[in-house]
Amino acid sequence: MIIVVLILIGVCTMLPLWFAWTIVRLDEPTPSGWLAAMLEKLTFVMLVMLVGRWDIAGTWTRTALLVVTVTAACISWWRHVNRPWRGPSRDIRARDRAVRFGTLAIYLAAAGYLLVTMVPSAEIHDIALPLDDGRFVVAQGGGNALLNHHNGHRAQHHAVDITAVNAAGFRAAGILPADPRDYAIYGADVVSPCDGTVLQVEDTHADLSPPNRDRDNPAGNRIVIDCDGLEVEMAHLRQHSIRVSAADTVVLGQALAEVDNSGNTSEPHLHVHATDPRTGAGIALTFDGDYPVRNRVYRR
Repeated sequence: MIIVVLILIGVCTMLPLWFAWTIVRLDEPTPSGWLAAMLEKLTFVMLVMLVGRWDIAGTWTRTALLVVTVTAACISWWRHVNRPWRGPSRDIRARDRAVRFGTLAIYLAAAGYLLVTMVPSAEIHDIALPLDDGRFVVAQGGGNALLNHHNGHRAQHHAVDITAVNAAGFRAAGILPADPRDYAIYGADVVSPCDGTVLQVEDTHADLSPPNRDRDNPAGNRIVIDCDGLEVEMAHLRQHSIRVSAADTVVLGQALAEVDNSGNTSEPHLHVHATDPRTGAGIALTFDGDYPVRNRVYRR
């Protein structure tokens, strides 16, 4: 697991840095050729910014990399701005541009696909963010498998995994610490996302040290609430932290439990999904009107 995390961090950080370096080194005969090259490179960087797990690689790291990329583009433009817009016509230059525009078309198609799936579907239900006091980041969320590994599951098609980040912008003090207390979301207060009725409570599963998993009990300790006809489940809660029982009436913002690392999860986070009890199908949620797609930040 730690190898996967290291690879993820490397991809998120090294690829944008490498593209920034190639932008600085661009040497096109014309500004129009420079513009084509820039569009290709910037579109790829945008893909990394959309798909990357920036709660792991660092939300401030993401900002710094964007600043580096923009700075590189400005330096590169300064080197090209005074060159003639029409350069010598050469077959090899035409072939290079054809390849470049073909690559750009692929990147733009991928970016368009991601952006479309970052918009909620027609059937959505708004609830409040079920967390209090922190800077929370969506780790898994959105309408495709690249942004949300729950996407292939019918009931959890629109499920959301939420972490938190510390002042430095990282979800943990370390790469994959074994102590759940090293994660920023550890012990965060889980609050009711609506006025409703508690349908189910499970509070018997042990809290685990990352990356250990309880594959026999995927949700671990959990609460299910009837929110205006939908069943909203919040999972991976701390054992013995749940303060309500089945059939209890709850109000918006009421403290329910705390986040830990129970169930089939590699590290502490809060899992949230909603289902239609009539069909069992997953329903898209918004939190306080904002669609929870990967890397969206909620401050409470």
